[in-house]
Amino acid sequence: MTSEEGEPGHETPLCRDPGAPCAAASPDLKRVKLERDASPAPSSGRLSADYDHSVGRLVVVKEDPFAPDPSVSAGNQKHSRVWEVFTLFANNKLMCSLCGTVLSYHKNTSGMVRHLRVKHAEQYDAAPDGDGAARPAPGDPARAARKRTLDEALLDVITGDCQPFSLVEDEGFRNFVTLLDPRYALPSRKTLKSMAAGRPPTSAHVSEALGGVLAAWDLRGKVTAVVTGDAEVVPAAARRLDLPHLPCFARALDSLVAGALRHAPELDAVRAKARAIVGLFRACPAAREKLARIQGQLGGPRLKLPKEAGARWGSTYEMLRGLLAQKEGVAAALAALRADVGPLTAPECDLAGQCLGVLEPFHTAAAELASEPRVAASKVIPLTKMLQRALEQRRRRVSHRAAAALLAELEAGVRSRGAEAERARPLAASTLLDPRFKVLAFGSSDSAQEAVRLLVGECCSRAGAPPPAPAPPAAAAAGPSLWEEFDSRVRETQRARGSAAAEAAVEMQRYVGDAYLARAADPLGYWAANSAKYPGLARLAYKYLGLPAAAVPGHQVFSKSGDVLRARRSRLRSGAVQQVLFLNHNASGGGLLR
Repeated sequence: MTSEEGEPGHETPLCRDPGAPCAAASPDLKRVKLERDASPAPSSGRLSADYDHSVGRLVVVKEDPFAPDPSVSAGNQKHSRVWEVFTLFANNKLMCSLCGTVLSYHKNTSGMVRHLRVKHAEQYDAAPDGDGAARPAPGDPARAARKRTLDEALLDVITGDCQPFSLVEDEGFRNFVTLLDPRYALPSRKTLKSMAAGRPPTSAHVSEALGGVLAAWDLRGKVTAVVTGDAEVVPAAARRLDLPHLPCFARALDSLVAGALRHAPELDAVRAKARAIVGLFRACPAAREKLARIQGQLGGPRLKLPKEAGARWGSTYEMLRGLLAQKEGVAAALAALRADVGPLTAPECDLAGQCLGVLEPFHTAAAELASEPRVAASKVIPLTKMLQRALEQRRRRVSHRAAAALLAELEAGVRSRGAEAERARPLAASTLLDPRFKVLAFGSSDSAQEAVRLLVGECCSRAGAPPPAPAPPAAAAAGPSLWEEFDSRVRETQRARGSAAAEAAVEMQRYVGDAYLARAADPLGYWAANSAKYPGLARLAYKYLGLPAAAVPGHQVFSKSGDVLRARRSRLRSGAVQQVLFLNHNASGGGLLR
């Protein structure tokens, strides 16, 4: 007989029907049925079972809870919750009270836990610790505290060594821990995950790790900005290290649209109905075939209906757009199928169409961000400005109340984020230094002039000549003065400083007045060709144009580590892996390495 885990002789399924023969059971257990009431399993006392030949079944008897268990030594009494479900009726035989299955008993609860996890998943998940493992006896605070300490130490081992949470389910590891301490009960994988979620990294931890990376790569003083997602811990860590922080533009757009959709509750009913329609055609082959035939009869292409994927607003946009594009064919197919769900009505189609028109600019922007392998931060301000203009143009086309509320919420969010982007020095500098955008990309002329002033000042500071300060009033001298030579040197220095500041301002004016670059051209190529013409600005361009607009490229770099660290290259040190990833990212055009 083979158990569900593939081990012979560990499990013997018994017949449910007393009249049916069971060749797998032993002769004494041919007709076994567990007699139990509907009440929950007792939490105290011991259950014993004996085969009653007079009635032809196994009878379970509750014995004295304080009586010793002859099958278990005094130092290893049963505390595991799995004993509420299993009954020991022989030295090495167990019976499951849920299904009547007989298991072999080997002085541990591993087989019982495995049976619960595979055959009775609901009872297994409902257990207080998920796996029915042994727990400290009630009223024993010292033992409970020791278990918490050991659980925390185990979590440190798993997280520190990058081990999987399923380590606690491995048979060998469980046996090893039992040999070390038979009284310690390993926590379940679910418990470890909840413990890890309860210990999120703090800004101090992240700043310490980030500072170590900066020191290892000699990047202190060379980081222009840190681009991350919505988590607050990384910006706080960046502030600890005195590093500028920029939010991920892609995630900012997603959160803006998702929040605005909550202000259009009338659209939720349309989305629910659209999900039902799409679900019918995706789940039923006959419905799909009927829709394909009707699409052919209408002379259109045979297209599948997109499905909404969770909370991603982009999938909602695609689903509604697909239904509106094929509403005639969908309505005819639903009528022919006599389905319980009907097609979208005319008012529902009108609401969905107006909302799609409002969301169209954001869908286009998201598609542009996804199409480029690396989106420069210089696009953030012009894209935000274009979104604002597109929403203003759509204001006249919206008549439905829900679509108008969605439009107003999006307009307010875009206006606020646009002002924040223009105030962020790294974003303003990268936009101004991008020859495709320059000052025309700014929504405010004051913001553009402030960016010009900041860059001119940075050019002067890099050249070692800060902007000139007002000259001190000259003291009237009646005759030859001892300070004449000193005053002369001061005047020469002031002239040199004024000359450097003037050169930086003239260089900026010539650059701004120069012809704009085509939007599809490479801005870094422009600066490589004009570095001699604009030497001060070229140095700043290489600093600011390397900023990414989104944190997605960094995630893609980390996911590529699986291609570098393979089974045949598993002996690479972590430093070598980092260097290979760095060189690969720059060689593929993701960085500024030339």
